Amino acid sequence: MFLTSGYILSLLGIFLIWFISYAVILPLWRMYYYRKHGHGIPGKYFPILGAYANASQNFEKTGDFYKLWKETVKKEPRPKALCTNRMPGVEIALFDPLMIKDFLSHPDHYAKHSLIDIFKLLLGNGLFTAEGQQWKTHRKLVSLNFHYEYLHSYVPEIAHVAREIFEKQKKKDLKNVNIMEVFQKVTGETIGRLFFGDEFGEYSIQGRPAIDFIADLMNRLAQESMGSLYKSFGVKLIKAGILPRHKKLMDDIRVFRDFCKGILNQRMKEISEETKKGEIKARKDMLEHFYEQRLQHPV
Repeated sequence: MFLTSGYILSLLGIFLIWFISYAVILPLWRMYYYRKHGHGIPGKYFPILGAYANASQNFEKTGDFYKLWKETVKKEPRPKALCTNRMPGVEIALFDPLMIKDFLSHPDHYAKHSLIDIFKLLLGNGLFTAEGQQWKTHRKLVSLNFHYEYLHSYVPEIAHVAREIFEKQKKKDLKNVNIMEVFQKVTGETIGRLFFGDEFGEYSIQGRPAIDFIADLMNRLAQESMGSLYKSFGVKLIKAGILPRHKKLMDDIRVFRDFCKGILNQRMKEISEETKKGEIKARKDMLEHFYEQRLQHPV
């Protein structure tokens, strides 16, 4: 079957109309809505890929991914927010402290961005990724433990972890230090010990320190989330594992989740035995607190 030139031109015309509606008209209409109903929130339209393309160009030229935001907040009068497009959708960057406070105080009023979906591969439906009633359930459980007194008691341990990692760093070549990796290690090690206890630093995954393995996974997920393939096809493409890097990413995520399940099962068994024996620790990790709260406040 041969297609006539007229038929091909018709298909191209339909595609062109769809593309203009999808990538131009739809985001412009949504930006107009926020300017009209958002107390004069300024908008800035960037063709096709939107603000992400602009941010990438700024990063290549100046090394500053957030140049647009920084330039916006310097304007007088200072805008409360900035609305930009990202393909058919729009994104709003909040600058006004009261608007930010209101946003963070009512998470149940908002749907989380689809960008979060990629992190569900690693984190599941936890507090960071969950929505609606599931988020409220997680929030209730966490709030029973993340109170001021407990966090304050953990400050010395946070300082100890930071000093420990920085002392190790001093023994290396300081001319070629990736400071973000160092900060990620401090954060990851602190959270790991907070949840799993002091022995977290001894855990390894595939022969690598657990914290290094986790930091690498988070970096790869973040890079994928900023790529054009993810923005076009979403998380389904990554889960399909068609590209070698996606297959490796999904394999490593499964290894990580199995690792976490193993630790949880082991720790819960240990905590249960300690509880039966009536053993009392000077300071409990978060898993021990969660175990007690689940017994006292079933959800």
